[in-house]
Amino acid sequence: MALQEFTVDLIQQVIPFRSPNPLEDPREHRLRLVERLGGGTYGDVYRAVEEPEDGVGGGETFAVKYYVDETRTATEDGLGCTTIRELSTISSCGTHPNLVRMRYLFVDQLPRLVENINQQRIQWARQQHAAADRESQEQLRRDLQTQLAQEELKPTQVFVFAAYELCEGGDLKKLLAKQRENKPSSSVSPEWGLPLRHAKLLAFQLLNGLAFLHNEKLCHRDLKPDNLMLTSENENCVLKIGDLGLCRSFRANAGEITPTVCTIYYRPLEVLLGRMKGDGEGGSEEPGAHYGLGADIWGAGCIIAEMFRGIPLFKGTQEFEVLIRVTKILGTPTEAEWTNCTASVEGCSTTRLETAGKATTSANTTKGPT
Repeated sequence: MALQEFTVDLIQQVIPFRSPNPLEDPREHRLRLVERLGGGTYGDVYRAVEEPEDGVGGGETFAVKYYVDETRTATEDGLGCTTIRELSTISSCGTHPNLVRMRYLFVDQLPRLVENINQQRIQWARQQHAAADRESQEQLRRDLQTQLAQEELKPTQVFVFAAYELCEGGDLKKLLAKQRENKPSSSVSPEWGLPLRHAKLLAFQLLNGLAFLHNEKLCHRDLKPDNLMLTSENENCVLKIGDLGLCRSFRANAGEITPTVCTIYYRPLEVLLGRMKGDGEGGSEEPGAHYGLGADIWGAGCIIAEMFRGIPLFKGTQEFEVLIRVTKILGTPTEAEWTNCTASVEGCSTTRLETAGKATTSANTTKGPT
């Protein structure tokens, strides 16, 4: 039993936020966390309500992200690169209508929260010990005591919270799942998909937000329905691209890039296969030299297809399964197409989407639904 299995409960905790632009909004905003909306490896998301100040105002709701990974790793050396990328990217995007907007930020010590989390961990450890069988209780007690001592939070622990606008419609994955539930079990594609007008409106907004990021030479690198938020559940909702933790600048001299990105269903060929060596060459691969902004275009195309079909276009549990699915639907890349892939950063996605008869840049695909 490992302490990593413990999940902290922050319900009813109050976080004193400040605006990222203190000159425009210098006051403190106290947000109470009232409901856990979801979470993952790097962070948990809570619904939060602003408390009134001196009996005035308050009541506005937010989505507050607690950067769990920073609680485990933040030191005097600074924050992790994933957190910095997400916060800096969102801060630089301003108020674009199709990107999730960050309202407030908190990066500081919270001694009272340190005490609360440490107490929760001790209580959790006691429960695990009590539930274990007699033979393993003693060993479990020693293991948990060691872990508690090693991972006890110090009063100087730095916490990172960000308050985002709350998208009441949830994410696109939730919408597509609900659409499938409302259809007979015997239904097949395209009956599981969204109505044509709804899908086209969402597709336009996805590409509009993506065009903004690409104009700034920013690659999202993790586009999937889970990361596309909806302001409401009706057909006229606004779609907003979120979760920019893997977002990466592709400006000149930006350094090496992570070779494996994108969730597997939405991963383009150049990321699935990497940079191929030239004929007769035995040299090593060049890390991160095999994809660019085109990776987002592929992911967006997969998502748009999923909107119409109701299920993922290239579904598979392993990269090889996805690759086989891609070649069955789009055909095997020709030698000329694969040469283009290895010759340029954006070649493969561009070439493959041309083969599929799709536009290849976010800018030229935002002509508007008809």
